[in-house]
Amino acid sequence: MARKETNQIFLWITTLVFQMILFGTTIAKGHEGHSTSALTATYSEIKAKIEEYQSDDFTRKKSQRHYFATDVATNTRYEIHFDKKAPKHFKTGNVIELKGIVKGSDFYLNSAEAENFAYANGPSSNDAAVAAAASGNQNTLVIIINSTTATVSCSAAQITDFMFNSPTRSVNYMYQEASNGSLSFSGQVYTAQISVNSAGACDYGTWASKAQQAAGVSSGSYNKVVYVLPPDNSCGWAGLGMIGSSGAYVNGRSCGAPDIYAHELGHNLGMGHANSASGEYMDYSDVMGISGVGLRTVNAPHKIQMGWLPSSKVIQGSKGVFEIAPLEVNPALTSLPQVITLKKSNGEILHLSYRRKIGYDSIISSTYADRLNIHTGSYATMFKGALADGESYADTADGITVSVLSHTADSIQVQIDAECRPNTPALSLSPAVQGGAAGQSVSYNVTLKNNDSYLCPSSTFNLAAVLPAGFSGSLSSSSLTVAPGLSASASLSLASPATSTGEFLFQISSSGSEVIHSASVSGKVIIDSQAPTAPGNLTYSSSKGKINLLWSASSDNVAVARYEIYRNGSLLSTVQGYSTGSSVPKSRTTATYQVRAVDAAGNKSAFSNAVTIGGR
Repeated sequence: MARKETNQIFLWITTLVFQMILFGTTIAKGHEGHSTSALTATYSEIKAKIEEYQSDDFTRKKSQRHYFATDVATNTRYEIHFDKKAPKHFKTGNVIELKGIVKGSDFYLNSAEAENFAYANGPSSNDAAVAAAASGNQNTLVIIINSTTATVSCSAAQITDFMFNSPTRSVNYMYQEASNGSLSFSGQVYTAQISVNSAGACDYGTWASKAQQAAGVSSGSYNKVVYVLPPDNSCGWAGLGMIGSSGAYVNGRSCGAPDIYAHELGHNLGMGHANSASGEYMDYSDVMGISGVGLRTVNAPHKIQMGWLPSSKVIQGSKGVFEIAPLEVNPALTSLPQVITLKKSNGEILHLSYRRKIGYDSIISSTYADRLNIHTGSYATMFKGALADGESYADTADGITVSVLSHTADSIQVQIDAECRPNTPALSLSPAVQGGAAGQSVSYNVTLKNNDSYLCPSSTFNLAAVLPAGFSGSLSSSSLTVAPGLSASASLSLASPATSTGEFLFQISSSGSEVIHSASVSGKVIIDSQAPTAPGNLTYSSSKGKINLLWSASSDNVAVARYEIYRNGSLLSTVQGYSTGSSVPKSRTTATYQVRAVDAAGNKSAFSNAVTIGGR
């Protein structure tokens, strides 16, 4: 067996062993707290709908993501645990094909493998869901949960007032002001008594279900649902909200802080945190920053994300003097723009806005008030600083200087100075690695992104290829002319000698009129005419609705890239080359299964032995 393939298999096995040993005794902090030590771990493959939550510990300034998966076939709900960071496509509403270890109600996934997990039905239109949720009246259910061991100190009347009714201190009226009348909240507050000891495990999901039953109300007819938990809980956070959907929890110890309710509902709407260089939550000008300080509205990038500013009120900056109105003013009441955007060469956007102590923003401090506020980001935002009259902000990488000339109650005057700053382009290759037979031609896509600052003119970048000895190849274009911030592509055709075998590196480079326009990227081609050995000892076991296939690993002179699983002679599915097992749906009729190995060059092994399995 080749060393590379052996290393891949070893990595996969050790990861699984690590997961089973680590997770076989206790669940990581933040889970609902039940022990899984007496439960059996099994490998499982399911199609599951994802839920992504954000928990917020404002005291320790620490947040945590929580992921859940509901099997679309059985409606079984699991909490997902990753060994490292969760992949970006694990978002609320996405249906993904999961493969991992199940132990009780916990699903353990290898983060690196999960990066490649496929959508079962394509990505959900979460952007559309966020836009829909950011307008109209949100019919909201709030349930106060009292347990056998603790009672929430806030009354239903108090929470009704600061959630819906008070013009000067309610989540409803704050969001009306922040959205310029686009979004409002109305609803009912119920109190439920449940027979549980809430001082034990943080079992908020069970408490919520029991509370709905006790209150005699269903969440199905509401746009948003908020649960106020018994104050003796061990959850370790002040609030928790599902990102981009419905479902929020407020710790009963903080039941009287309206901005925690607003913050978690903000996660439901699709907003992330308002941060600063001082840390997470540390943009105090936005309700998506720290909570427990009072209701205020949101910063410029969050207003733009939510669609609460007309596009005519957001202008792209350039060199010159600009005048903008306060962000708090209703756009219909001013003829001035309210946000200036400056696009940096790395794709980041600076948002310039004028903040004032108006309405719900009357509580913001002098750090932000009567100053030009500078932010970046969209979902999660970053406060870069605020400028008083005569002060400037310099971005040396892009040659941008922003200065405040003067301000009045109605507007602020901003001067923008900028110059062309050339930067090193970004070269990328797709695919970075591929295989082929000796003498065969393979193609790569070369992409160049111009990272010059936005005031620079378009530049011409010359492309050149350094090929392995004996190889021939050509680029579809020897140069690309690209504007700052944009990308262009060319293709590379590469042919190997008829007698070559092994792995070969090549390089693509760029050059231009500026020395800094030099860049390079390396690629690899695997030349292999030898097929892998056939997988051996194909066996199976049956579970509900599934066939679990296992086989002995194939070997290859370079590496096995994947295994193909066939049913009755037709390709059924594929798995990565370090896997030696897979679950497939059980056929309704008797079926014969075989497996074969494929290397990176596309060489296919002979088939394994066949197993014939009766139908359902």
